Amino acid sequence: MTRRLFLLMFVCLQFFIAGAQNIRIQGKVLDENGEPLIGATVMLKNASDLSTAGTITDINGSFNLNLPADGTLVVTFIGYRKQEIPINGQTSFTINMQADVSELDDIVVVGFGVQKKETVVGSITQAKGEELLKTGGVTSVSEALTGLLPGVVTLQNSSQPGDASTDILIRGKSSWNGNAPLVLVDGIERPYDQVDPNEIQSLSVLKDASATAVFGVRGANGVILITTKRGTESKPKISFNANVTAKQMTSDYTIPTHAQSMQMYNEALINGNSYSGMYSEQEIAMWQNQVDPYFYPEIDWEKELLKDLGWSQTANLNVSGGNKFMKYFTSVGYTHEGDIFKTEKQAEYDPRFNFNKYNLRSNFDFSVTNTTKLSVNLGGIISKQTRPGGVGASANDYSKNEFFRRIYSTPNHLYPLYYENGQFGEDPSFQNAKNMYIRLNKEGSNIINQANVFVDFKLDQKLDFITKGLSFKGSVSYTNKAQSSRKINKTIDRYFYASSEDYENNVFLRWPTMDTYEEPISYANEEMGTYNRQLYYDASLNYNRDFGKHSVSALLLTLREETKSKVQFPDRYMSHVARATYAYNARYLLEFNGSISGINWFHPDYNTEDFYSGAIGWIISEENFIKDNLPFIDKMKVRYSWGESGSYDGFRSLKFNWDIQPETFNVNGNRILYFGDPVNPVNQFYVTSGASNKFAFWEIAIKQNIGVELDMFRKLSLTFDFYKEQREGILSEQLMPTWAGIDGKIISNLGESKTQGFELEATWRNKTRSGLNYWITGIFAYTENRVVKRGDPDGMPEYQKYAGKPIGTVNALLTDGFYGSWDDLYNRPQSEWSGNRIPGDLAYLDYNADGVINDRDRVPMKYQSTPNLTSSLQLGIEYKGFHLTAMLTATNGMYRNMPGTMLWEFQNGNTMTFNHSLNRWTPETAETAEHPALHLQGDNKHNMQTSQFTYRDASYIRLRNAEFGYTLPKKTAQKLLGMTKCELYLSGNNLLTFTDFDNRIDPEQGTTNLYPIVRRFNAGVRIGF
Repeated sequence: MTRRLFLLMFVCLQFFIAGAQNIRIQGKVLDENGEPLIGATVMLKNASDLSTAGTITDINGSFNLNLPADGTLVVTFIGYRKQEIPINGQTSFTINMQADVSELDDIVVVGFGVQKKETVVGSITQAKGEELLKTGGVTSVSEALTGLLPGVVTLQNSSQPGDASTDILIRGKSSWNGNAPLVLVDGIERPYDQVDPNEIQSLSVLKDASATAVFGVRGANGVILITTKRGTESKPKISFNANVTAKQMTSDYTIPTHAQSMQMYNEALINGNSYSGMYSEQEIAMWQNQVDPYFYPEIDWEKELLKDLGWSQTANLNVSGGNKFMKYFTSVGYTHEGDIFKTEKQAEYDPRFNFNKYNLRSNFDFSVTNTTKLSVNLGGIISKQTRPGGVGASANDYSKNEFFRRIYSTPNHLYPLYYENGQFGEDPSFQNAKNMYIRLNKEGSNIINQANVFVDFKLDQKLDFITKGLSFKGSVSYTNKAQSSRKINKTIDRYFYASSEDYENNVFLRWPTMDTYEEPISYANEEMGTYNRQLYYDASLNYNRDFGKHSVSALLLTLREETKSKVQFPDRYMSHVARATYAYNARYLLEFNGSISGINWFHPDYNTEDFYSGAIGWIISEENFIKDNLPFIDKMKVRYSWGESGSYDGFRSLKFNWDIQPETFNVNGNRILYFGDPVNPVNQFYVTSGASNKFAFWEIAIKQNIGVELDMFRKLSLTFDFYKEQREGILSEQLMPTWAGIDGKIISNLGESKTQGFELEATWRNKTRSGLNYWITGIFAYTENRVVKRGDPDGMPEYQKYAGKPIGTVNALLTDGFYGSWDDLYNRPQSEWSGNRIPGDLAYLDYNADGVINDRDRVPMKYQSTPNLTSSLQLGIEYKGFHLTAMLTATNGMYRNMPGTMLWEFQNGNTMTFNHSLNRWTPETAETAEHPALHLQGDNKHNMQTSQFTYRDASYIRLRNAEFGYTLPKKTAQKLLGMTKCELYLSGNNLLTFTDFDNRIDPEQGTTNLYPIVRRFNAGVRIGF
């Protein structure tokens, strides 16, 4: 009996030893299509160290390990569901991973932290960095946001290389001051538009008070949080992205021939009862027949000044990886933006609109101990921008707005671009119509150099030894921005024929006449245009812990930011922040946020404020009555928030109660100081610009939001938000009565407004058995606002007051077609504006019925410069390595006031007309005319008033971007090219636009004062090693 018992124990021991022994296992990790997953993590469950109990799959997706025969394999890869596989003595594995499209959305970046998506009760939307890279070759973050997220409205103003600008609005306008959101890069307020999109991991948009209250006086206009990429514990991964872009203007500019314009000029003279200065039939015929291109020029300025295509290039190389001690992400980027104008590099200077930029970023994470993590971010942006010498660098130059406007408003007949001997033409009698080719190429250049550098240090210390879930975080950041400018001046002689006699005798006249030779170049001193330093530091205690069915978290944070420009007094911002969240049984959610923040822009007694918010949420899909009765619902959550935040955007600092400015008045001026006898010579003295108001402070926004999130069928996702906002204390300038003894205006918090709207986002995502993966996302957003109070004068007619009207409402004249006849004209009220009214002129309505058309007949119009309705449609298809994506965007309710230089003929004494002039009113075209009868500029004041006629609907539908590409199979890329990824693509931006707006101007831009908007065509590659 004893021997049998001993034998049984011996056999059991052998089984135990065999089970505890390690065995050699091998296998492959594959994706859904059977392609190897390179860099997947395979390790023993509950192992503490990847280096001893795990590995990373190689280029074939293979792995080899020595693990206990009774252990469990854990396989993970970003974007795929984690798998746990018992070994059970098996030595060979083939592991097929399943994509988890929701995994990357599980964590949402919020103010001063992150939260699980399922527990977020604020209105927050988030985009991945990869989405910003598939926007058709745009180089700025703001432009890449267009149409991507609900509630975010972008309006591009310019495509000038290095100076492109896009306005961002979150949920429309709530103030007539600034409405720009706060944008933070890794928690620090920095210039964001020049951040390389290849560096961005995610971008979060915070919209309601629950999400923005922690930002205090800076959160009312919404907050955008940009999070850059960081390294992971893996072998080095190298990515290289590059593209080449061809670009051209989105608008189309053509005008009638000069012969047509001469005929219309004669018509305008007759309409004004004048026959002096009319063109003869012989003169018209000379231009019509193009007898001589130098004395009878006909210049196509679009052809002469614009290239068929401009060119740009971008490239980025980044490396990431790490081990248990250190993780790293390093990125180097280069951007070159070329010109669409025919500017050419000269021997002594470069006048081209060019922009060259270098981006550098390195993010390091050090695990100093098991409880201590140190992060260091280093980076910088160095750029050089060039532009023609005549663009706004000195008092003698055109302003930037004037420069571009003149490109569109220069007549085509005054002089040739250049004569047969190469001399450039220009007529000094038309100072408002200069040869713009000379301005682009022959008058020097402006050079702007800029360098932005930064360094961040962040410490994360776990304090579990005090209580589990407690940690301390602190950070210090320094940012330095320097900008210098240099101007190279150059002038050349211009020539013209003053008369037909000069032309016949081939006598050129040079002007300016005092010039006897071409002036050499001269250099203006290099000036430090901007020098800005920013110091930021914060410290916080964080707590996050679960107690059974109860989950709690808390944050206490204090921060301070100081910004100093040149030798000015610094701006200082400070804030103390608190947040607490509670969740019961993963279904009932509660959150509280608060901050005490302030900035030294205001009087010390009124420069801080308390802001609070609260939010509740209910994950209904976790209730049994949903699970049992509606099993197709994957997730359903309702949430509500209320709270306050502030804004001082768009207004100047009031840190000094009195703005003291130097003034000088001479004896012949309007004002002069007398102290007994007149001062001679007059000396400089000082005056105050207005009255002080120590009670002024920032605007306060009171917001409410209710939202619903719904996922169904594992394919459909819906999000709906309805919001309201009451904006109080809007800063406004108020005129002071003369009896107050104050000359000027006082700044007061006298304004109020209200805003409301809704947002809807729906996504359908599916993958068929054949491997076809497709998705479609629709976004629809509507917003409206009203002025509640804005200090309207008591004597102003009620219908002209701001109160009750949308922000930015324009008062304009109502039109009732054209005067159809002399009887019609005389039977209507007379116009107050001088000019010779005739049949065919605009007929205005006498709104106040006083018998006169004047300024009191201007009434509020619906014309808004920003759309109240925006929508987008995003489509995507992937199949066997091919992919196709596209985005359509649409706006409605946006109007533009047509620039006078593009609407009215014969400006500045010339004979320039437009295509719409051909459809003018005449007795023969009275039934079909769309444009008033012709007048010379000085005789057209009646028609030129701001009215329904001058405003045009600028709503549009646009194919914003599209991309078609092919990704080589991983095995093929590795075998043939030694790469882990090789993707080739073609893409475009602003490809098609459908609008009723004037085709000479991009409807999104709405002006000729800035560099034109461009469409882009790209070819690029994305590769990995």
